Amino acid sequence: MQTKWLALGTFVLILIGAGGYWLGKKSTTNIDSDLFSKNITTPIESVESMTAKEAQQQRENHYQSLSNIAEVLSLPSFFAQQEALHSLAGRADRIELQELLQQAAAVTDAHQRENLLQIIIARLTEIDPQTAANIAIQAYQNKNYSLLPQAYRHWAKIDLNAAIKSANAITNANQQRTAAQSIISTISVNNIQQIAEVSERLGVEASEDKYVSNALIEKATQDPETAMQDAMKMAASYERDSALSGIVDTWATQDPQQALSYVERIADNRIRQQLIETVLYRWAEVDPQAAYEVLQALPNTGKTSSLSYTVFTYLANENPRQALSIIENIPSSRNRVDAYNATIQSWAAKDAPAAAAFVTQLDNKQLKQQLAPTVIQYLSTQSPDAALAWAREIDSTGQLYLQNTVVSQIATTSPERALQIALSSQQPVLRQQLIVTVIDNLSYNDPQRAAAIIDQLPYADVNSDTINSVVYNWANNDPDAAMAWVNSKSGQLRDDGLISIGSQLASVDPDLAASYLPQLAGSVRESWAQNITYYYSSYDLTEAATWIENFRGERLYESLLSSVVGVAASSDVDYALQLVQNMPTQTQRNDLIRQIADQISYSDPQRADQLIARLPVREADL
Repeated sequence: MQTKWLALGTFVLILIGAGGYWLGKKSTTNIDSDLFSKNITTPIESVESMTAKEAQQQRENHYQSLSNIAEVLSLPSFFAQQEALHSLAGRADRIELQELLQQAAAVTDAHQRENLLQIIIARLTEIDPQTAANIAIQAYQNKNYSLLPQAYRHWAKIDLNAAIKSANAITNANQQRTAAQSIISTISVNNIQQIAEVSERLGVEASEDKYVSNALIEKATQDPETAMQDAMKMAASYERDSALSGIVDTWATQDPQQALSYVERIADNRIRQQLIETVLYRWAEVDPQAAYEVLQALPNTGKTSSLSYTVFTYLANENPRQALSIIENIPSSRNRVDAYNATIQSWAAKDAPAAAAFVTQLDNKQLKQQLAPTVIQYLSTQSPDAALAWAREIDSTGQLYLQNTVVSQIATTSPERALQIALSSQQPVLRQQLIVTVIDNLSYNDPQRAAAIIDQLPYADVNSDTINSVVYNWANNDPDAAMAWVNSKSGQLRDDGLISIGSQLASVDPDLAASYLPQLAGSVRESWAQNITYYYSSYDLTEAATWIENFRGERLYESLLSSVVGVAASSDVDYALQLVQNMPTQTQRNDLIRQIADQISYSDPQRADQLIARLPVREADL
């Protein structure tokens, strides 16, 4: 079975191994197979930037000398990189665009990589939409879900009929649905008839109310009052509520006073309250003092917790001390606490030491404990040493969250110092938690170093959490090394570590995880098999059902089959019932059918009743 769950940066490598098969199978274009026989580009982690003068010369020459992704990324600004890539992609042919895709997939920065891929896919869609769609489908299988909708949106604008035909040929239900919805999204929300027609051709259920709702929200930019009147005429539904919220949000951005005046006249209490909150959220962004005055004028039932939090967040952005001075006027203790939380968060983001000093002098111990975690988040970033001293002062008994947050921040720059702080704690529970925090931070970037530190710790300071925090990240990069290190432990520590590796590895690459099973035994092997089965089932039920046949005759087989049936029942009841017949005994088969009936009882109660009716009555049901 082919591996289908690798990280995005390697999806082009899969194309290489497949010999371009997936491109040639449905596309009528002739793909240069040599392109897919090359080794993947070395990961592009960072590129030395050219000077501003050199970048200006490149712009004046329309980036004609740039020929690859590394050169594009050497431009010093994001805008220049985007501009250069558009220029490079615009003059590239189909094969060159695929080579650029291969290079872009090797960029390690996820956000940067995504931007590059989307621009290249957009251009490839213009000159060879089916190839672009095929590449996007493969990327989707490798957990990059953004390219598929982009390819089909562009294709639908170029040739709607061809895009529909291609989308309907996709065999994977999730991918087909994504492509279909992307095509529909290109049609104007006002053209409900065309949306309905295209939805029918794509096999997507079209809700007219949904598109009316979208059209009214768009109308609100020009005539919000008329849009509101039209929306209020809609039948009560989710789509109507969505339309009202969208219209009022747009209106409040333009004129919050006018929007509030209209909303306050709505008779329905639920809708009125919902829309008043929408207005005040927007109003607080531009004039928090005015929003606060409106909030004060509302009846107590209208002063919701979320409203107080929003208004005071913006008040505190302007003047936190003024916000604090009026909090005590809030009659509701719950809303008063929310206002404190919002104010302290805004204040601490700008001046954490000042916010910490305010919290320290509070007489209300309960309020102090509620606000301290917010302060420590910002103080530990702005001043770690002061944060550690404050965390110990504010709760001399050693509140786990406070000191743990500080140590986590220190560990990002100085893991050795963070470890010293952890080991210096005289409280066993806190000491153990801080050690795990340090190891977890370090293992994210350097699991081997984290493992070496664990090996030097006293035995009493090492537990399953400490081991798992290392192998969780290590298994992604070097599963062999992680396995070897865990196997150097003994007893439950070793077993828990191996189970942690299995859980992580199965989620990334179940094929690779399956290859380790012959090395495992007992409960560890069973745990790995369960995780692998779950992830196989998530992507391909037939593949999962085929794989678990390796366990036929073992007690484990029945548990794995039950897992596959459970996943199948949520999407294909007939296939789930077919799988049930693989159970060894009739009693087990009946139990699984009951499981399926229970699972679908909400979505399809009639079918569930039919299944139960065919089964023998159990004593427990009498």
